[in-house]
Amino acid sequence: MPDSDSFLEQIERKMKPYEARGSISELPEQGTDADTIVEEMSSYTREEEKGWKQGLVSGAVYHGGDEMTGFYERVYRIYSQTNPLHPDIWPSLTKYEREIVRMCSSIMHGDELTRGGLSHPVARRASCWP
Repeated sequence: MPDSDSFLEQIERKMKPYEARGSISELPEQGTDADTIVEEMSSYTREEEKGWKQGLVSGAVYHGGDEMTGFYERVYRIYSQTNPLHPDIWPSLTKYEREIVRMCSSIMHGDELTRGGLSHPVARRASCWP
């Protein structure tokens, strides 16, 4: 049986491969410019996407192709400054959420309760909101 410390160290290195590049633990005195942040994030993504794009992982990424990714990016841009905790301000979010839950429930042959119908106490209360 392998030494447990070395085994745990191996797992930690695999789960935290960027530790050697440095880590921020306190709010810096001066911020980092946007281009530097985007480049850092892009470099991580280039490394990380190799495995799933080559089909080496299963169930971790549901990639619908570049066209679908472009659609996701457009939708995110539209809704990135919303907050589903405030349905009074962004009621469309709860509309979409309800529709998605209902579609998934329908696929699984759910009933009105699992679809969030008015028979559910939370749904009854939510139905009173504007």
